[in-house]
Amino acid sequence: MDLMRALEKTYPLKLLGEEEPPASNRKAGRRTRGHGKIRFVLSRLIKRNTPRTGSVCVPSQVAEEFRTLRDRLLLSHAGHELKTIAVCKANGGEGSSTVACHLALAFANDPRMRVVLVDSDLHHPSLHAMLRVSQENGLYEILAEGAATTKERIKKTMLHNLYVITTGDPLSFPSIIFDPRIFTEVLENLKTEFSIVLIDTPPTLADDCTALAMAAQCDGVILVVQAEQTRWKVAQEAQAQLRRAGAKFLGVVLNKRIYPIPEFLYKRL
Repeated sequence: MDLMRALEKTYPLKLLGEEEPPASNRKAGRRTRGHGKIRFVLSRLIKRNTPRTGSVCVPSQVAEEFRTLRDRLLLSHAGHELKTIAVCKANGGEGSSTVACHLALAFANDPRMRVVLVDSDLHHPSLHAMLRVSQENGLYEILAEGAATTKERIKKTMLHNLYVITTGDPLSFPSIIFDPRIFTEVLENLKTEFSIVLIDTPPTLADDCTALAMAAQCDGVILVVQAEQTRWKVAQEAQAQLRRAGAKFLGVVLNKRIYPIPEFLYKRL
């Protein structure tokens, strides 16, 4: 069955199964066998559209898809606390920062929620540009000066209930080393101030294992893979490493899905 048809007719699912698919299908976005929790497809629209919080310029179809993703995440964790979510990627370029930003906007769409995004991809920061805030004075400074300084590093965005902690200035502390103990304190501080904390992590398969340490401390983890680009074995290894690290795996977001026929026809198949 076609992946898109399977997604629209079956829930809950997970993109990654236990068995390896045939060689011709080993890229994410093609047919896979398996079972699990959440599997969600985001169309190619988000490849071309990044949020503009000044005017909340998000196409309605994109916003609706992320609200659906938000609702599925909350439903999958009904009865359990879900305040900290790590948005992970196997390697760079899968679009996890864009997914994290749009998901934060979806949560912030509820005026009762206070949402904060944390850009922890210290080597490839991007959330400050998406949210149009200064990169300086962020996570680098918190790691260097202690979790007690977290509150003063939280930046407001143009949405009254959406906030961000940027990576900070790497030139200020070029030799800083990620300390899981400080990060734990940071999360605890943020959980007292916010309804939802979203962490945009570094690549899961990076040598320094920073993403794994971050993910293990969150209430849940989603893995972003790029359709027709992320190799099946790479995505499978990322999932396995997250599980070995003790992360609570929620599911996979299949990003940058390209429709060979008009999208609306998929819903009629």
